[in-house]
Amino acid sequence: MSNEIPPLPDERISKTKRKKQMHDLQDFGEMLLELPAATLAKLPLDERMLQAVADWKKVRSWEAKRRHIQYIGRILREGNGEEVREAYEIITDPSRLARVERMRDALMTDDEAVQAFIAEHTDCDVTHLRQLLRNARKEREELVKLQEAGTPPGNIPKSANYQKLFQFLKEVMGV
Repeated sequence: MSNEIPPLPDERISKTKRKKQMHDLQDFGEMLLELPAATLAKLPLDERMLQAVADWKKVRSWEAKRRHIQYIGRILREGNGEEVREAYEIITDPSRLARVERMRDALMTDDEAVQAFIAEHTDCDVTHLRQLLRNARKEREELVKLQEAGTPPGNIPKSANYQKLFQFLKEVMGV
């Protein structure tokens, strides 16, 4: 009889690691509760999770909120928590927004980029895109004139059409 201890199977996870994963899911669930409804609608949340988010708004006491967050963590652990986390990371990835900004800047300066964008995104409303570009370019010229005239930066209005163009591109590009 030997005194060797048999090795643990690889699929066993230590209690400490399980607790850390549980707390991570609870923290992620808490972040989900702070998201706007439009962002939540883009995530692949199952019915139980949607109900838990709706119930969260009814909870008042601190202790009940703590238990409810634990419940949300359990739903994520038992359900599709990893899938939801991946979708959340894709939606909130700053590099995706930077890509949209680069595209907007390219479209503002280059008509060939506009043609390439239209060819790549055949489902976009070309008329609306061209109108937004025309308005944003005109607005940008006016802002440059104001800056050259010596208007203080705080008195220069924000470019609304430039922002509308960004939102349009974000929708078309699926970001």
